[in-house]
Amino acid sequence: MSSISADRARLSALGHENLIEAWSGIAARVPGGIAWRQDGVAALLTGMGVRLFNQILVQDEAATEAALAAAVALARSRSAPWVVNLRVGDDDRAAAMAARLGLVCATSDAWMPALALSDAASAGKGHGHLPAGLEIVRAVDAAVVADHVLVAAEAFGMPEDMVHLVLGPEAWLQPDVALYTGYLDGAPVVAGLGLRTGSTIGVYNIATVEAARRRGYGEAITRRVIADGVAAGASVAILQSSAMGRATYERIGFELVAEYSGWVEPA
Repeated sequence: MSSISADRARLSALGHENLIEAWSGIAARVPGGIAWRQDGVAALLTGMGVRLFNQILVQDEAATEAALAAAVALARSRSAPWVVNLRVGDDDRAAAMAARLGLVCATSDAWMPALALSDAASAGKGHGHLPAGLEIVRAVDAAVVADHVLVAAEAFGMPEDMVHLVLGPEAWLQPDVALYTGYLDGAPVVAGLGLRTGSTIGVYNIATVEAARRRGYGEAITRRVIADGVAAGASVAILQSSAMGRATYERIGFELVAEYSGWVEPA
């Protein structure tokens, strides 16, 4: 394996680990949610009516087919839509298992790119240069959390109560979680969240209300999440990108390290 391939594999593994921890926390916080792990497989099922909020992921190459079958059976026993979310290439062995369980790939192309930044400190240095009028506040009280929820709900087109469930009432108090809201003239316009696992800072929930887009606010809050993660001991930053945000992340220095495809029940 070349040094470039080895580094990509390392960054993919770090990002995947962070993703599993993020969704494990969400599934554990949501009432009725299940955060189940066995023999290298994680079933992270919130019970909410969004497929991506009910994920099955393989943790590593040691995942067993019996464990994947048990996770799928658990998901099938619940009414919410769900997906087995697998990295193309890294999880091809598990994809073959999913096919034997009767699942099909949901799309012809990978549906979720995973990006990583191996030198997080360099990106974090720019966080102090904010667009004019923007103030980014890290949550230290429920008011900032409430504003974060307002921004995320509007930007993602989700009900506020669903965002509240995903965040949980006290997730922002956890030592490895940081939640942010950005304000323009006192009005909340952008949101972001960081989750640190070891040397990795995961960037999540970057959202800008439609009226405030294309002004650099998403980039500014992303850099703040990274900078605080670096200050807490992280050296690598990871995220899963939307199509809308990918150009911004690549401008910061993020590079593609993995792509996820979704395996679901046949239509």
